This record gives sequence, C-alpha cells and structure tokens, in this order.
Amino acid sequence: MDQVSGDSLPGDAFSKFGELDPVLKGAIAAIQDPSQPHPPASQVVAALVALEKTTKAAHFRYNYGQLLGTWRLGFVTGTRKGQGRKGIALGKGFFLPDWVKATLTYRDRPLPPWAGFGAAPLEQTSVFNRVQWGAIALEVSGPTQLHQGRMLGFDFTRLQVDLGGWYPYRGAMGRGVKGEANFYDRGVKNQAFFTYFWVSPQAIAARGRGGGFALWVSYP
Repeated sequence: MDQVSGDSLPGDAFSKFGELDPVLKGAIAAIQDPSQPHPPASQVVAALVALEKTTKAAHFRYNYGQLLGTWRLGFVTGTRKGQGRKGIALGKGFFLPDWVKATLTYRDRPLPPWAGFGAAPLEQTSVFNRVQWGAIALEVSGPTQLHQGRMLGFDFTRLQVDLGGWYPYRGAMGRGVKGEANFYDRGVKNQAFFTYFWVSPQAIAARGRGGGFALWVSYP
C-alpha cells in the first residue's frame, strides 16, 4: 500500500502518474500570491475530482504528522442536490477573497486547560479553525483523530471571539466539555470529518462530510 512521505514534493507524490495538474499548480500559486491569475473555478473543480480519483485508486494513506502546522483555505466548493437518484453533486467552486484569512491549524498535542475545561487526555491531538477580517477573528477548536490514513475526524468544542485582543467570549460550544471527554468513544460516524485525498508540504485537499471540496495552502 502506497504511503506518501512527509517530505515528498507534489511532483514526487505523483511520479508514477505524471506531474500535478497545471490548473492546481496555478490555483495554489494564486492563493499564495493574489497578484497571480486565478484559473477558472470550473477547471479547478475538475482537476480536484481527477486528483481524488487518482489518489483513491492508488490507495494513498497519510499520517497525522503530515498535517501538522497552519494551512490557509483558498478554494472551496458547495454542494447541490443531484437530479433523479444522483444524490448530492458538487456545486460551483470559488476562491476566497484575499481579505478573508481562514486558517486551519493541526497540532500534535491536546487543547490546553481553559475556562471551564480541565486537562485533556494526553493522547488527544487538536485543531484550530480561525477566520479573520482585519482585527476581528472567530476561532473554533477541538480534538481530532485520523482514521485509516485519510479521514480526519474532529469536533469543535470551544469558541473564541477576538476583537483586536479583547475577548468578549471564550468558552464552550457544541458538545463542549463532554464532547472533549468522550470524543474517542464516538467513532468517525458520529464526528465531523474531512477525507484527505492529497497531502503535501505545499497544499492539502479534502472532501468534507457534506460532499464539497476544500483546498488549503501552507501558511507561514
């Protein structure tokens, strides 16, 4: 079973299939540098669909260590109801505007003790999802768990509102304290999750539980 190493470059990861699609290369460059031209969203969606098929067929598996760090969300797709019996279909994709800074941070340690929250189990890993507009930011966080080398289960149990260094709210959300305590007992079927089909040092891509795609790039 193939496994992509943590220090692989995108081209290395797909050496047996050829280079990474130029459309995705262009999308990554545009997210990293807004002055670069954005490829058409429809082409980015098609490239992500093809990439997902390739990596699934090759049985690529990843480890949690490859996700560590901060990633900036740059491209997403919605979903829509398919016609007849087709179920959920991909909607139109779009690039996030540069003035919206949406980041996802994975850490290999548990969430810290916090107001109302005690020490988390030592084996827990954590995720922080932050959206910022100027000095205003909302951040949700919670425990994570990688299943079968592709499915990253998570639960957002904490919310922090940051108004330029003033925090009008820092406390529980969703399942809160109980959600953190029994997270590993619930299993992925009872967790929110992303199914990662591409993980590299430059960018990561996943399909969400709802069926849409998301593309993040490495963020300093």
